Amino acid sequence: MQIQVSTDSQTVGSAELTRRIEALVESALDHFSDRITRVEVFLSDENSSQKSGEKDKRCVMEARVAGLQPIAVSHQCSTLDQALAGAADTLQKTLKRTLRRMDSLFKRRVRARTEFTTVDPLLQRGAEVGNQEEFLTRLRPLLGHLREHATRELRMLETNELLSEGQVTATDLLNEMTTRAWLRFAERPREMPLDLWLTNLLDETLDEKIQPESRTKKSLGQHAEEVHSEELLQVDDQQWWVWLLGDDETITLGDTISSGESAAAAEQFDARELKDRMHALLGVLPKAQRQAFVLHVLEAYELFEIAMLQNRPETEVQIDIENARNTLRKQLPADALSRAAAALPAAAAADSTGDSTEKT
Repeated sequence: MQIQVSTDSQTVGSAELTRRIEALVESALDHFSDRITRVEVFLSDENSSQKSGEKDKRCVMEARVAGLQPIAVSHQCSTLDQALAGAADTLQKTLKRTLRRMDSLFKRRVRARTEFTTVDPLLQRGAEVGNQEEFLTRLRPLLGHLREHATRELRMLETNELLSEGQVTATDLLNEMTTRAWLRFAERPREMPLDLWLTNLLDETLDEKIQPESRTKKSLGQHAEEVHSEELLQVDDQQWWVWLLGDDETITLGDTISSGESAAAAEQFDARELKDRMHALLGVLPKAQRQAFVLHVLEAYELFEIAMLQNRPETEVQIDIENARNTLRKQLPADALSRAAAALPAAAAADSTGDSTEKT
């Protein structure tokens, strides 16, 4: 793990300060050192003309982790030592939360892939002998892995008024998808993983449910202001918006709100409202871009798999994912992200006790 330290013109750096920072970072991030390639630390004096100002020393730490966007946090205090300690603590907690989510998602994907791979030859046999009952009997137990995807896609379309609420259910989609899978199984590209092929069938089925006249979508700016959170259902109970956008200085654990019942209610509202906005904004992205983003960030598919599905180069898929991420970051208001981030310590605690009961 490489540690790089830099300062602004108002902050005096030294070899001793660099050694102290390196020791602090190594101690705080030792548990993740094999996954971090580099940590950059930047110290600055935000109030250099008024040396008596409060919280004028600022520390920004950015960690580079394989497979993730750079994770950056900041902390501001009256002394450099306090700013350093606060940033190191925040980065440690952020990495713990982020990597736990990534690992949990990866394990769920591996488990699903194993189950689909095991059933694949049995489905192949059922299709070859024309035994539809056997085919569907083998396939139906695996549909739980696809239900969350179906539910999320429906919420995006309902939020953007491309479908009315309840017009199509996840069960409707899954039933129709299984019928298509039976009819088209012989045509399936054998190099494509079964779960990815079924996900694509699901998206194709849903796309055909949208009326042609409903495909004209409102602008991203309009949707950011017009989402009515009380009218929508939540897709899952994870605060996934912070992870998929990438943590930065506008989304830190240092952001707090007052304690008490009213604060808890505010946290729940912020979380629900922000998730609804995420669905609205995801729903108006170009289809290929949205599909690439959702499959990679929320469902842990590899870039090469998405490229295979979309029949285009991995580089284009990667660009679309980053463009989608940047669009979401620009459209989501920073104040809403900061308020919702205040609920993250509780969410992290819940994650730590809920890893063994992942949803399928």
